[in-house]
Amino acid sequence: MKTILLIVALILAAVPVSAANHSVEENKWLFIPVMVPEAKAGGGDFYNLRLEPVDDGGTMVEYQLQTDGVKIRSKNAGIFHFRLIVYHVVKSSCAGVAVDEYSNDQLVVQITK
Repeated sequence: MKTILLIVALILAAVPVSAANHSVEENKWLFIPVMVPEAKAGGGDFYNLRLEPVDDGGTMVEYQLQTDGVKIRSKNAGIFHFRLIVYHVVKSSCAGVAVDEYSNDQLVVQITK
């Protein structure tokens, strides 16, 4: 039983962001933390965070990517949908780079008046 609980806890800890709704007032910053693994010492192995608007409304939103999450704000009220993607980037040689998707989550942000 303890083993099962430990496995469930490890799985939940590894999930960067679940599909979640967030709300913030117009023109105020909302910080959404994202669990991004640490880069390995020595370089050549790191993670990259990307926010992609799902619909055209995402262009009315300003955002700043940070190493531990994303800050979002908008001057326009509405509901905005995004994909929050974490990529694992590995440089295996002088000319080779491998990029794999580590996580891909849906994000809904409601901007209120």
